[in-house]
Amino acid sequence: MLLALVGVLVLLLAAGAVAALALRADDEPGAAPVPAPEITTLAQLAQVEVSVPRASFCDRVRIDRVEQALAGEVADARVYNNGDTAPLGDRVEDVAHEFGCSWTSATGSVARAWVFAPPVAAGRAKRLVRLAGRAPGCGVVDTPTFGDPGVATTCTGSGAGTVTGAHQGLFGDAWLTCTVTGRSARPGSSDLQTRLEGWCVAVALAASRASSRASSRASS
Repeated sequence: MLLALVGVLVLLLAAGAVAALALRADDEPGAAPVPAPEITTLAQLAQVEVSVPRASFCDRVRIDRVEQALAGEVADARVYNNGDTAPLGDRVEDVAHEFGCSWTSATGSVARAWVFAPPVAAGRAKRLVRLAGRAPGCGVVDTPTFGDPGVATTCTGSGAGTVTGAHQGLFGDAWLTCTVTGRSARPGSSDLQTRLEGWCVAVALAASRASSRASSRASS
């Protein structure tokens, strides 16, 4: 009986020593939590909740992700809000009903993103998906989903070799679009699609963080 009690006491003391060591290790200055893997692909983005507000988000977009989309440094940047005069196409400007931004490199590559100011219902979103594939010079690209519903396209521009890749999709009631325009040997090239995918992930995450920030302000 005595030997059994001694055995129990030894086990308890050993367990306490292990717990104390674990606590001390957690308290050490060098112990840091392992960061979560960075989201860089649309497949990864589909695994997280993305809540996009119908509001400005451009100040949240990381400049390094902009430069990756442009394949170069930023030479010019522009931000516009709902009701501002904004570029709507090649040399076309009008009053915008959206929140958006654009960055241009010295070589003429352009990365753009915008979200419609009015809410978009699911029925209208499906029509926007159909229309995107029917635009002149455009074709639908089979890629992972961006929004629900969503569509990816490549469109040839008026300039020689100019191609615009785009992702458009519905996040809640917000219709979000991101594009990369540059010179490419052929529409749908892997380089353009890789840059576009990383860009659209960066845009969606920036917009989602903007949503979290707005929610924090509302609750405070």
